[in-house]
Formats: sequence, structure tokens, C-alpha cells
Amino acid sequence: MQNNEYKDELLLLVGGAEETKLEEQNSYLDEAIQRVELDKKREDLVGTKQDREQRKEYAQRIFQLLCYYLVAVAFFIFLAGTESTKFYLSDSVVITLLGTTTANVIALFAIVPKYLFHKPI
Repeated sequence: MQNNEYKDELLLLVGGAEETKLEEQNSYLDEAIQRVELDKKREDLVGTKQDREQRKEYAQRIFQLLCYYLVAVAFFIFLAGTESTKFYLSDSVVITLLGTTTANVIALFAIVPKYLFHKPI
């Protein structure tokens, strides 16, 4: 409200010719502000699209890594349980292997996606 009062007072003091010049300057500034805001929105949109693509890529990589890891653990457990092979793992090693596997599954499917797919503030 005060800006309009000051603007009106200034226009009265300056006169009619200057009024047109001020209006042109205000119009130019308004257009410049709109262009800057539009550019910022475009940059935000490009950034959001890029984030989405990277999240898809990393989610797929995490899933693949977890699948390979689980297959490797299952293979070692199978070898340890088969008596026809000379492969042996002690009980404590098997328990540790299964415990760390469980922890990795929980971490990769609970903590990492929360980081990748966080909600913006």
C-alpha cells in the first residue's frame, strides 16, 4: 500500500512525460522478473527429471546387487550343506554369513530407498 502512495507522489512531482517513462521501466522490470521466474521453474523441472532418472537407475542397481549377493550366499550355504563337496564352513561362519545377509537386505531395502526417494521439504 505504501509503495503505491510513494509511486503516486513521485508521479505528481515528476510530471506526465516522466510518468510514461516510469511506466515503461516498471513494465520492463516486471517482464524481466517474469523471465527470471520462468527460467528458475524450467531449471527446477530439468533437475527434477534428472533426479527421477538417476533414482530409477540406482534403484535398479541396488536391486541387482542384492540379487547377486543373495545368490552367492545361497550358493555358499548350499556348498556347506552338501556332504559330497569338500567345502566346509563352521557353524559360526554360517551364522555370521546369514546374519550379515539379513542386515544387508534390511539396509538396502529400507535405508537406501528412503535416501533415494526422500520427500522434498
